[in-house]
Amino acid sequence: MNKQLLTVLGIVVLLALGYLVFSMMTAPKAETLTFPDGPKAEGMPGQLSPHGGGVVSPPQQPQQPAAGLPTPPGKGR
Repeated sequence: MNKQLLTVLGIVVLLALGYLVFSMMTAPKAETLTFPDGPKAEGMPGQLSPHGGGVVSPPQQPQQPAAGLPTPPGKGR
């Protein structure tokens, strides 16, 4: 091959590598999240507040005993 062509190809490769190294060095660093080793939350996770605040727990529904269909008088067991 032509010596000039190889020289130009080498310069282009070096410029591309330099650009990649420069972009890696100036890129913003990714921050990692760390969680404390405390007690874990129990139950269902809450819902996000529509106002952008903290976590809102869903409303508690009253517990009702499981009951069958009512029987007419005189027909019970």
